[in-house]
Amino acid sequence: AKGCPLDLHPRASQAGMVAGTVVAKATVVLHLVSDQPAPAGALFHLLVRRSFADYLFRWLDDAGREDGGVVVAG
Repeated sequence: AKGCPLDLHPRASQAGMVAGTVVAKATVVLHLVSDQPAPAGALFHLLVRRSFADYLFRWLDDAGREDGGVVVAG
């Protein structure tokens, strides 16, 4: 939620939601796959242009380390 203007809190979004948005200055298509509560937490798929992929992965990895999040490329 740090770099995204959308409200990703469970009260405002639910599994299956798809939205075009910006994350850390990269345009993405965000898909909320699962909105499970903690400790599992929500699962998002982000589709991003190849030219922004490395930048966004590194940004998400760094941001996730601060809050215990996990970023998986695939």
